[in-house]
Amino acid sequence: MHEVVPQLIGNTVEDVERELILGTLQRYSGNRTHAARVLGISVRTVRNKIRAYERLGFAIPAHLLECEMSAWVPQFPEINQQVVSGPVHPGASQ
Repeated sequence: MHEVVPQLIGNTVEDVERELILGTLQRYSGNRTHAARVLGISVRTVRNKIRAYERLGFAIPAHLLECEMSAWVPQFPEINQQVVSGPVHPGASQ
């Protein structure tokens, strides 16, 4: 028996699966593709599970790039706006 099994006894398979998926996402900075590969499941399955967890109110680890982008908002709002919506061209209506 694997050493972690005694710690899992008393939890539902659903709870263990959720913790495993969310923990893997946390470890890999929210990278869903990498987490799916490590877990041996499809990215689609990871996305579907995440949607279900969000509906239940669980916090989902954000992808590192998303975290980095949100950090730019207060410091450089004009740069972040260009990244989100594309560059502003002279003469273009805003």
